[in-house]
Amino acid sequence: MRLFLFGSVLFLIAGAPATAAEDGHHPNHIAFLVGNPQEVKDGERTSGGMLGIAYERRLSERWLFTAAWEQEAFGDKTQRHTVIFAGAGYDITDHWRVFGGPGAEGRKLGERDHFLMRVGTGYHFGLRGNWTLTPELSIDFVEGGNRVYVFALALGYGF
Repeated sequence: MRLFLFGSVLFLIAGAPATAAEDGHHPNHIAFLVGNPQEVKDGERTSGGMLGIAYERRLSERWLFTAAWEQEAFGDKTQRHTVIFAGAGYDITDHWRVFGGPGAEGRKLGERDHFLMRVGTGYHFGLRGNWTLTPELSIDFVEGGNRVYVFALALGYGF
């Protein structure tokens, strides 16, 4: 069900008109993510690893839609989380962006998903051609009082 809803939102956004800013931003951007999530639960911090994919659709010169799918593993790697996020982003400068919005965290098959709110920031470094490298910091406020701090590096391509 989560995948269906996520795909539906992407399909609807893909039909929205896109604007390429004069500073060279492309209307679409896809990135592969690798990162280090730090979960704070009941006062204890657990470190993990994260892989994911993110998509951005430019809505205007400064505003964009952003979505991500991430797979996180914590502790002894048997505690896995799947995070789906869809929100809005705003370019404060040509390179510095803030973003935020709702999402869901799935833990174990058969368990109900947990609602989350994500806020974050990233700084785009332009590479050759349409490639970008973006360090990001985000915080997930997960239903039930957990917080997950995610330090990520995104290698992206604009088209």
